[in-house]
Amino acid sequence: MNPHFFPSEKILISLIIANMIISIKTESDIERTNKLVDYNEFDQESSVPLRLVKRMVKGRRPSTTPFPVQQEEEDEQEEEEPHLNRTGSITVPSCGKSRFFSIDRIVNGRTASPGQFPWQVFLRISSKAGDAVCGGSILNSRWILTAAHCISSEQTGDYSAESIEVIAGTLSRGGYGDFHKQSRYADCAFKHPGWRGVSSGFANDIALIRLPSSNPLKLNYERGGRVNGICLPVKKYPPFDYVGPARVAGWGLTKDRGVLARTLQYADVNMISDSQCRRYPYPVAIQNSMTCQGVDRSSPCQGDSGGPLIIRQGMNYVQFGLVSFGPGICNNGRIPNTVFTQVSYFLDWIEKTIHTFKHRHQCF
Repeated sequence: MNPHFFPSEKILISLIIANMIISIKTESDIERTNKLVDYNEFDQESSVPLRLVKRMVKGRRPSTTPFPVQQEEEDEQEEEEPHLNRTGSITVPSCGKSRFFSIDRIVNGRTASPGQFPWQVFLRISSKAGDAVCGGSILNSRWILTAAHCISSEQTGDYSAESIEVIAGTLSRGGYGDFHKQSRYADCAFKHPGWRGVSSGFANDIALIRLPSSNPLKLNYERGGRVNGICLPVKKYPPFDYVGPARVAGWGLTKDRGVLARTLQYADVNMISDSQCRRYPYPVAIQNSMTCQGVDRSSPCQGDSGGPLIIRQGMNYVQFGLVSFGPGICNNGRIPNTVFTQVSYFLDWIEKTIHTFKHRHQCF
């Protein structure tokens, strides 16, 4: 897996990030435009980018330091019902459970196994300009976490919620022929209010997608199924300089200038400190709300945007980040790879948005 996850839209970054379009043929020979941003100059027909920016605050912790999990006590509500725990983060009791448990050495991308990433979703966004593809993660039966640039285009504006298809429970891209597949269409999409587009340097690149109350996902992992929610970090822990192993997964390009993966791929990556990341001459400002992957043999690529970056805590996985952008060439081997949005930095916004719009019919 050359896991470099990014959106499918034309992305313009004035002065420091050039415009780039990636045309991808799916198995049905449907041409898709997969946009990625590179801060290097390149031909418009080339397919290089990822984006780089990184964040963190002082107070580096060793890679062995566990990242606290935001987990909830069991209650009498049915499993699919989201609840708000004492720290305010919304998850489900079984969050972060996987049938496969390890984060080992860095290797090239590998094909995932059934039930390994039950929180992973494939997003297909339809528009007149063509379909876009991204990744996302399940928080509970109605809420999906992804990147803001996946649901908003600088050229055409925000995509309508009804155009966003959420596909869960399957390893196959699109879930064709998989009876485990659950497909739902969104009824609301919320980008962070601080998101100003890719031309503003990918700050606040985070969004939430809400599914209709009449048609939520069936969280069936505890009954042998393949759909579950991911855990969030506890609110009391602010963003910090996490250094150590993490894992990413997605259906993005399997190699630079390649094609979308047919089956979910994953890779183990190493996260580096802010100070390390900032030694490189990136023309985009590294924000405190971002975190960097080191120079690894595997990394996210176009089509993987919005997908979760997870780390292990005890017997659970916690979402530490989500794929935002990267350098021009996936797996370039010379500079740090992907830059991720730091999820813990946005917990207040996530909780407030879900709490405010949990029962509203309107999206405003």
